[in-house]
Amino acid sequence: AKIASYLQIISTKFLLEVMGASGAIWGCSDILSLRNAPDGATRIRSLAILVGVIFLVRYWWHMKHWWQFERDYLPIHKMQRAAHRCACFQMHASNFVLQVLGGAGAIWGCSEAIMLRHANNAMEWRMASMVVGSVFLIRWMFQIAANCSYLVASWWSTDDPSSIRTTILQWYEMLVVKLVLEVFGATGAVWGFSEVVTLRNSDTNRFWRPIAIGIGVIYLVRWICHLTKFVQSERASVAAAERVAQVDVDDDDDVTGPDEFAISEVADLQLKESTDTLNTTASLESLKSLDVSVTLDEHASEFQHQPAFPSLLAPPKGQTFP
Repeated sequence: AKIASYLQIISTKFLLEVMGASGAIWGCSDILSLRNAPDGATRIRSLAILVGVIFLVRYWWHMKHWWQFERDYLPIHKMQRAAHRCACFQMHASNFVLQVLGGAGAIWGCSEAIMLRHANNAMEWRMASMVVGSVFLIRWMFQIAANCSYLVASWWSTDDPSSIRTTILQWYEMLVVKLVLEVFGATGAVWGFSEVVTLRNSDTNRFWRPIAIGIGVIYLVRWICHLTKFVQSERASVAAAERVAQVDVDDDDDVTGPDEFAISEVADLQLKESTDTLNTTASLESLKSLDVSVTLDEHASEFQHQPAFPSLLAPPKGQTFP
């Protein structure tokens, strides 16, 4: 499985990055009518071959790193950009060739490979290719601005999956960017690179057209598979977000419930204490009234048993009645 994955990466990167870079230079020069000048085709062919060699060396380093670490080079962090200016320049220059020039060249070359472009509608396809190239140029400029911190860090970032901007960017990258650069780009890369290395001419177009179209169909199926997985992952993320929101609501209910119950318990306890206090106060008052009544009764009984005039009835001191 590892070898199969590695072979798939090798073939895809060689087709889209090496052959694609050379074909992008060749196709964009035809869009801008640079090959119509005297010796223009020879100079553009030399430039396209040189760019292809440069990207072949780049491809070798990337494949060597992938074989060692099973991943591509990590992105350069903000604190490391000052020390890795050459790497930053290489990254953005490669993106300009592969994505900006490659996007315009993909439309131009693919339209000729599938026989949609001919001498009668060349101007319409030239305008369409320039529009696509302009869109990818704006995208490339935004990437540079975000990478150099001229934009807000979260503007071009896709770290927040819940934002609408992130969703739009992800669907744009999947539906538009990958379709143009990988499907149309694969077809245009085979069609343009075969002409750069002088393997294709007016006599061999019938041989190279089925090859270019076949490669395009393969990468179209590959793009559909990636799109299906992307849709499934988006649905799973939406379902997970709904579950998290439901769990948060349940947690809020659980937190609110005991508080209300505790409040009611405290209110009941306070009511009970106030009732007990009132009962205790009433009992104390009744006991006090009872004590007062008992005291009065005792005094009354003592008063009843005592004589009314004790000095007249009692004999003098030291004497007794006969």
